[in-house]
Amino acid sequence: MTALFAGISIGIGVIGAWMSGSGLLKGLAGTSATIVNVACILPIIVGMLKHPSKRWTRLIVFCIGFGVVELIADALCVEVTKTLDYSVARSPMVFSSPWWMPVSWALVACQVMLISDAAAVRFGEHRRVLCGGSLAFAMLAFHEDAAFRADWWRYQDCFMVGKAPVYVLLAELLIGGMLAWCMGQLNVDVRTKRILQLIGLAGVGTVVAGMIGFGTIEVLPVLFRGQPHPLVPFLFK
Repeated sequence: MTALFAGISIGIGVIGAWMSGSGLLKGLAGTSATIVNVACILPIIVGMLKHPSKRWTRLIVFCIGFGVVELIADALCVEVTKTLDYSVARSPMVFSSPWWMPVSWALVACQVMLISDAAAVRFGEHRRVLCGGSLAFAMLAFHEDAAFRADWWRYQDCFMVGKAPVYVLLAELLIGGMLAWCMGQLNVDVRTKRILQLIGLAGVGTVVAGMIGFGTIEVLPVLFRGQPHPLVPFLFK
């Protein structure tokens, strides 16, 4: 049943993103992102109240922690690869990210983890990671385009399909699978130490996924053509 509320949350996010890019919220930039975040959180809260469980607490702690450690991945995209630009959001910043971005990441993690968990219950544990990766890929493919139109963020100087950077899509596929696996570890009796370990693992995994995506899509093709990539001296100095 909790997957239903996660699905409603995703649906609200899709509608909110569309409204931010071409509807009533257009032109509000980062303010519209805040409004959409709040609207998407409400169904999750309803799900928690209707189906109380200690596992909810563990999930929320993990997602909040994941949202915080994602600031590292954002900083790498902004400061190192210089492919991500948040200036269009016109929002107060936390390090290299708008203040509302950790909330967005925590929300996406919660949605992916709940739905992948439901898929594992219904179709078997072996489908958990596949569902999480596929869902994250589909969600981010839509949101990258919506974010560009809504002035939340935009990518530049990288290989794109529409407004979505291909290296980020590959990274999100891996991150979604990782989040789904983490959900499988969040049993009712899991200890706080283990949750913190999973948060740290997710943070490292996100950075590694980004490196795999960027290296595969952006660096390797340049090197295969016999040309130096500008980041290679920085990464391997």
